Formats: sequence, C-alpha cells, structure tokens
Amino acid sequence: MKKRLLTIIIALLIMVSIFVANGGFKNLFRSSTVRAFGELLVDFHLPPSEPIFVVNNWAPGGVENRSVDVQNGGSQSYLVAVKAIKKGGVGADLKIETILGIIIKEGLVPVYGDGSPTGSKSVTDFFGDSAGFDGVVLGTINPASTKTYNFEVTFPISAGNEFQGKTVIFDLSFGTVTEYEGTIGFWRNWNKHQIYLQSDINSWLEAIDDTSWFTPFAPLTTTKMVQIIDDATKNCNNSKKSGDQLRCAKNKFSAQYLVTQLNVKSGRKNLAKSYNLSFSLQSILGGGSVQTLGQLFSRTDSKAPALVNRQQYLDLASLYDVINNQGI
Repeated sequence: MKKRLLTIIIALLIMVSIFVANGGFKNLFRSSTVRAFGELLVDFHLPPSEPIFVVNNWAPGGVENRSVDVQNGGSQSYLVAVKAIKKGGVGADLKIETILGIIIKEGLVPVYGDGSPTGSKSVTDFFGDSAGFDGVVLGTINPASTKTYNFEVTFPISAGNEFQGKTVIFDLSFGTVTEYEGTIGFWRNWNKHQIYLQSDINSWLEAIDDTSWFTPFAPLTTTKMVQIIDDATKNCNNSKKSGDQLRCAKNKFSAQYLVTQLNVKSGRKNLAKSYNLSFSLQSILGGGSVQTLGQLFSRTDSKAPALVNRQQYLDLASLYDVINNQGI
C-alpha cells in the first residue's frame, strides 16, 4: 500500500505564566531559551519566539518530542501546571487535533496521556483539560531542584487522508498552582486534577470523622465528600421550602467546613492564621473579633450542632468560604 504523506504543521508558542488568586493568568513573557519568573527558571531550549513544534510532511506513525526544564530556585516547593490554549489552525472537521495523541512525561514517567493515571489523551483532550482553573498538573518541584517535562505528540499510523493539509496552532502556558484552589470545587474535582492520592484524602477524611459535627456523615470517604459538596451546591440551588432552606443552609456550612478541615490536613491552611470576625459571627461562636483558625474550629465544633437558625448556618458557611479562598 502506498504510504500516505500528510502536511502537518503544529506550532506551539510558549507563553510562561503564573496562576494568580483571581482565577486567571498573568502573562509574563514569550518563549526564550531560559526565562525566570518568581523563583522558577524555565528552559525551553529555543531561541526567542521560535515555536516549539513545527512539523512538515509528517507521515502517519510519526512522533515528535520536545523538552522543557523547570528549576525551582526558591525556598519552598511549587506545584507546576500547564495549559494549552488553541490559537488557530487550518481544516474543517475532522480537526487534526482530534487524531493527534499527546503524552507529557516527567523524565521517563508519563504524568498525562497514555501510561499515566489519566489514560490516553488527544490534543483535543489537552485543550479541554486545560480549560479548568488548574490546567494540567505536572507535579511538585522541591527547592533547588529541576525537573524535565517531555511533550510527545504522535500522529497515529491509522490516520486517513481526511487529515491531509490540516494544521493546529496552540500556546503552552506554565504556572504554579497556589493554595487559592482549596475551595469546594477543588476538592469536588479531586479525581480530575489528581493532586492528591485518594488514599491520602481518605486518611484525612477518616481523621476528620472524629469531629462531632461530621459524625452523622461517617464514614467519610471521597465519595461521601463529593456527595456533601453536591448536596450543598447543585442539589440546593432551587430550594424554596422553609424546611429545605434550613437543610440546605446546613449543607452549605457542612461542605465549606469540611473543605477547610481538608485544607488543614493537606497543609494548604495554617491553624495559627488569624481571621477577623464580624459581630454576627462573634455572636454565634463567641470570643473576640480576631481568632485563629484553630480557635474557630474549636468553637465551631461546640456551637454548630446546636444551631437551629438558617442565617447562622449561612454566616458560618460564608466565613469558611472566605477562608478557603484566602492564603495561608
């Protein structure tokens, strides 16, 4: 059979970014051989503005590899993530990105795509997975350490002539995942970003089981955690009956409080951190206008089970929602 030869151009322009608390990216610079932002040094092994991938006359079965080195020059560990942002391309459906496979490796170990916990991924999948707040998490880099991430794009040997002459262009954005993602959405989607092992989360939940407020939910597992969060969000959005409104207020508090405790267990929050309390929160919990997170936990555990007022539960839910969206 005559070998099909297709013209494929994949241009990945590198854009290094840092994840910020408001949920967006702050663009810092375009591609260069080595660039620094914050305490990270990123080496793309490329001259300025040169695309990382330019592949012409690529035949089915072809594989292209490019590596990026990320060095942590700081004194703390950073969780590194990447996003793919589509910029253009040529060709109607079927798009070339639907057939191209992608694997991202840390050294020789796949962290995304075939051989990793995510399973096989296409470039289209990469676009979709990148759309979330975190992007695609690559792993943690310890202080004074460097990790090499290899991006491997494959053109399956089974590809047909329908992909003749098609192209795709997209940017890569690198960043550090900060602790601002420790919200109910972050924990609800634990199995998507896979920052923590299920066994670790379950061990933290088991420890939280000892809190009197969560005894009715025992045994706490990742499945129960997701249920608690769903009951507080999508299952309560249209609640209008007074009884349902009280129940939903309790659920909203339970979800936020559980997530705050998970943030402490996982090291994302510090019990010694102090927070300002409104007069209404002081009335509910007692104590002064400034309390540590540890003090808030103690007072919440003693007060919350006896509350019967919907607004009090909502006030507590709001308190822990704010805490979950703040820094350590």
